[in-house]
Amino acid sequence: MGNMSKSRCYNESCAVLSICLNPCIGGEAILLPTNKIVRMELYFAINCLRAIFETYKSEMFNKLRQQLECEITVSAELMLQLEARGVILRFHKNEYVLQAGEVCDFSCFIQYGCFIHLHINADGKESIIGFAVDEAYSFFSSPESYFTRQPSVCGIRALEDSMVIRYSRTDLDELCITFPEFSTFYYKIIADGFLTLYKFNTLRLTLTSTEFLKYLLTKQPIYLQRIPDKYIALFMGISKEWLCKLKTKILRS
Repeated sequence: MGNMSKSRCYNESCAVLSICLNPCIGGEAILLPTNKIVRMELYFAINCLRAIFETYKSEMFNKLRQQLECEITVSAELMLQLEARGVILRFHKNEYVLQAGEVCDFSCFIQYGCFIHLHINADGKESIIGFAVDEAYSFFSSPESYFTRQPSVCGIRALEDSMVIRYSRTDLDELCITFPEFSTFYYKIIADGFLTLYKFNTLRLTLTSTEFLKYLLTKQPIYLQRIPDKYIALFMGISKEWLCKLKTKILRS
């Protein structure tokens, strides 16, 4: 079963379970069928959905564990805490994770998908600040809001159907205090994020458009494969048409 079909099953499972396991919604009680056969069928369906939910949850946290184990030794207790505190969320294409003006009190580990950090001015003009892609840099937040606890000037939007595990800043801070090894990983991944953003913006400002595009093609091709040309062009400060001409020229040379 592919990622997309799995995520649909996960979301549908959550929706049904939220109804079946919470008998009062909107202040009105939901009465389960009195017919014994129907009730048995319903409970069987709930158990099946719960199994799908738990299987998918297990897959997501196993992937997170693999990410962590590239840097640190993950104890059973740390993994239990990560599973207890993490929230699995799916975002549809073009759905906002964070709107400008909201306080960002969370960080996300991307399980699959990609996101852009963007600023929209009073005239509606978009400026692209950066990207987060599962195959390149799979951790994101809105740094200026996350660390200052002030409203974010930028938004974060999914560029494709995506899945993340979200943690509150409070939970991450507590995990860092309780598990020194996680603290090492956490601060390293934050530092890597700042360095990646700094490097990208430095190259964008100091290289010509042709040179920067060559850099992406040779060193970071995943961005050109996953990010639409429109947003690459906005990040570079050129038109989409000019980006296409440059790309064609480089590939032909």
